[in-house]
Amino acid sequence: EFNHWAVMVKIMFLYHSYTGEQSVVSFNEYPPFTAIFQYLFLMIQKVYREDIIIIAQNVLYFSLIIPITKQIKWDKRLIKLWIILPVIVFVPMIFYPNFYLEILVDGIIGVMFAYVISVALGKEENIKIKYIKILAGEIMLVLTKTSSIALAVLSILIMLIDKIIFGLKKNKTNTKKEIKAIVIICLIILVIVVMWYSKVIGAEKRWDFRKIIPIDTIQWEQIDKVAQNFLHQTFLEEQMTNRRFTVLSTTFLLICLAIYTLNKEQETRQKYYGIAMLISILIWLIGLCLMYMTIFEMHEAISLTCFERYVSTMLLANAIFYMFIIIQMEEKQSKKQTIIVILILLSMLPLATIQQKYIKGKNYIMMSRVNRNIYTQLKQYKNQLKETDKVLFIVEKKADIDYITSMNN
Repeated sequence: EFNHWAVMVKIMFLYHSYTGEQSVVSFNEYPPFTAIFQYLFLMIQKVYREDIIIIAQNVLYFSLIIPITKQIKWDKRLIKLWIILPVIVFVPMIFYPNFYLEILVDGIIGVMFAYVISVALGKEENIKIKYIKILAGEIMLVLTKTSSIALAVLSILIMLIDKIIFGLKKNKTNTKKEIKAIVIICLIILVIVVMWYSKVIGAEKRWDFRKIIPIDTIQWEQIDKVAQNFLHQTFLEEQMTNRRFTVLSTTFLLICLAIYTLNKEQETRQKYYGIAMLISILIWLIGLCLMYMTIFEMHEAISLTCFERYVSTMLLANAIFYMFIIIQMEEKQSKKQTIIVILILLSMLPLATIQQKYIKGKNYIMMSRVNRNIYTQLKQYKNQLKETDKVLFIVEKKADIDYITSMNN
């Protein structure tokens, strides 16, 4: 966050731009959707506060997740409310224990993907409104992170296959209109992506580290090492939660959920979307492995930097999708649904983290402030500097905590 996401919002608030002479943002090729959303909240309050930024991120999450519940059949007793509330609140924390305390976007793009797929699967009375919602979701995806453009493309492919295989058999006229709508959405997001990256190419960077520090790009002989590490992390080592679930075991649990729900489900389209979501995990893992091999710097690729955070994007999307599919089942199965959902949540929730950072949050905040104050020595020189003075803060490594914390402060 201090390396990019929080810095970007602060620069936008101070200068109403995050490129240019005053900017210290070094990754200005990252799309800015969530930063703009947080910036709007700051501008409404006319003050920069980190709690406002976090609140904005949480508002964005609930704005995406609550509309998914529209497809659930409610009864007068509102029994399902007792299942839905824990799902909405706790499922993201299974994969991102600090989900409500951070502004990293990997979790939220998983939610965006689940939102688009749920809207596409749902039965919207007004087709125009349905595709406006899908367009909004796709725009959010392509403007949140570079890797989430792949999720936008994947969701469009899932929808197109749905219309070609199932739609044309039922109603050719309406399906052709829906295919046209999907094509129009493709053109709109293509224009948006081209406009954004054409701006990025010509954008000014005050600090371009690639010109200052030599970058160790990965060599062909090291690709095999990256692939081995990736397979090892995926199948054996990396723990996705404090309950010691690996990527493989988490995926296996999602497959069990899929088998349970798809066997109970009669509708063919719902089965198709369920299978498509599982296949998306494999596609996402393959794409992530290729990204480590081709885009990342050598030491980041070999050590699989941020592996858990990146993988959890698609696992969270699947968890949200299947949880709501379970909740949507007929009322006569409500007791089984409740038991299944509660058991899954209890087995996977990072309870220690919840207690430390949420229940006893004040202690965590105080500890965080103490740690951050260590890296604010520069403030003592504030009154001795002129506006035109330049300050060079030299550290040993670019990504060290003292560098990124001082840059944010």
